[in-house]
Amino acid sequence: MSGAHFAIADGQSKCREQFAEYFVDRTKLMGVKIHVTQAIKGGPTTENWNYQAAPGHWMSEAIKPSGLPWSLVHNNTMFSSRDKGKSWQKIRTLDSAQRAEDVAANLKATLATVTDVACGTEELNGVPHRELSASYKMLKYATEHRDTYWIKSDSGWMTKAITSTKGKGYQMSVTQRIEPAPKLKLPTP
Repeated sequence: MSGAHFAIADGQSKCREQFAEYFVDRTKLMGVKIHVTQAIKGGPTTENWNYQAAPGHWMSEAIKPSGLPWSLVHNNTMFSSRDKGKSWQKIRTLDSAQRAEDVAANLKATLATVTDVACGTEELNGVPHRELSASYKMLKYATEHRDTYWIKSDSGWMTKAITSTKGKGYQMSVTQRIEPAPKLKLPTP
């Protein structure tokens, strides 16, 4: 990327720590909305908005292709809506405690595979950002990944993340544009 400055050898351990910190918690606070674009090689590109009001209370709004159901999780229950959030149908009950344990174990295993860590600086839309990137493997899924994060230098807020994934027989890229939404209110069916 033009204008990017990287420090790979110096400060490698600090860079690795910063990457791990954002890998585990990209938003640093609740009340976020994330525009997600997923491009699968040889397949369709999809777009959606993901909203998170609090831990365990989130919603996904399908944008492209249109007409797909929305998803909502609240109080350990997953719901679906085919009418853009006007009504919700219960899909299933979730075990949040077990899921949290599974996520923690998977994060620990994944972070142990991190390689090729790089840190730098770049301007996005005229705003100074730190850029963190690293490669890792998700052993459970036999996939290889490369994440790049852009973090506002003045606030530590991650504004953008790109994940490139390679698995057996497929490749995809996910771009997330992350916005704070501290007053976000989601449905509570």
